[in-house]
Amino acid sequence: MSADSSARTEWVIAQLALAPQARARVLEFGCGNGALAAKLCESHPGLDLLAIDRSATAVHRAATRLRTHLDSGRLTLQQAALADLDVAAESIDLAFGVNVNVFWTSPATAELSVLRRALRPAGRLLICFGPPPDQSRQAQILATVVDHVRAAGFADVTVASDRAGSAVTASRGA
Repeated sequence: MSADSSARTEWVIAQLALAPQARARVLEFGCGNGALAAKLCESHPGLDLLAIDRSATAVHRAATRLRTHLDSGRLTLQQAALADLDVAAESIDLAFGVNVNVFWTSPATAELSVLRRALRPAGRLLICFGPPPDQSRQAQILATVVDHVRAAGFADVTVASDRAGSAVTASRGA
């Protein structure tokens, strides 16, 4: 893991605002090769993590990296597009993704609907992005994501930015 991706991983985990011993059901969408899921499983032993990615290649790589966590039963890995994810309603405490561009390249109506349905009433959503190559472009992306998240009925929408990344955070609301 490069120094930049390590800093971003630490920043994202800090944005999740989970106590190390917290008991929570967490969804990571767009888990890629599982680097962040591995770090999260190692640093937060009380989590029940569902990690998904639409790419079969990414899921295969993640399964190799995450074998110990999969075998422990604390992690479930699934190949699925977020829009097609089928989880029980109100079964997720926290959902997050990093550099999942559907939220700014489209209204992400189906994806946000799945997330809103899956999150518990007090559940939180984080849509994170790595450090921007261009600050003005990042501001446009964040504004677009905020608009889409609000339009999907999420509440308490905020933006956090740092050298390591940016995040749009929201609560499911009532």
